[in-house]
Amino acid sequence: MALIDTIQDFIKSPRSRLTIEEATKLYSEAGGIIKTDGDRLIFPDEERIVRQMSEALVRKNDLTMQIRFWQRHHRTLASDNVLDDAIRVTDPLFWEHLMKLAMEKDYRQSFEKVDLPMKYMRDEKYRRIIKAFVRDKEYRKKLVKAKTGFLGKASDSIAESADKKRDFKRKMVRDKLDRLLGEREKVSKRVAILEALLEWQLGKVEEERPASDQE
Repeated sequence: MALIDTIQDFIKSPRSRLTIEEATKLYSEAGGIIKTDGDRLIFPDEERIVRQMSEALVRKNDLTMQIRFWQRHHRTLASDNVLDDAIRVTDPLFWEHLMKLAMEKDYRQSFEKVDLPMKYMRDEKYRRIIKAFVRDKEYRKKLVKAKTGFLGKASDSIAESADKKRDFKRKMVRDKLDRLLGEREKVSKRVAILEALLEWQLGKVEEERPASDQE
């Protein structure tokens, strides 16, 4: 199917329309040049509008793909991520931890003092710490000693530190998402402007046109 046919199919879909006056004003404000002859649009011509619309639609699709990627990433960073919970309860290391927590008083007391970030077991950095804590008694003692010392008491627990890092990452991803959503909104508006101009250029709009040239 020719590009112009594809775009004409696109503009047939029901959406809110810009009037010719609105599209002309917005196109001009964005730096575009509009030339008319009576009620006919002379410039931009059909080829130019189609090319600009094609570029805008490609950019919009690219932005949509990026937004979907970052939205998924944003969800994985949620503190109440259901997927993380589901994976954790099937993790043998997690059950090994629970068994020790239930059966070994010293282990339970050590865990309460250290406050490990069990909800971040999928993160390799924290998994190494958790694995060593669960299986290595000497490592566990050293971790407890470090946490109950003067400097340890004054600093965040491992879980608190992990939460702060996760919150920071989530904010960075949210900022990235907001930028992409804002850009897509601008591109969508440009598509709507070009759509109105294309309909005008193809003679599909019967309403009153601007009477004079605008540059």
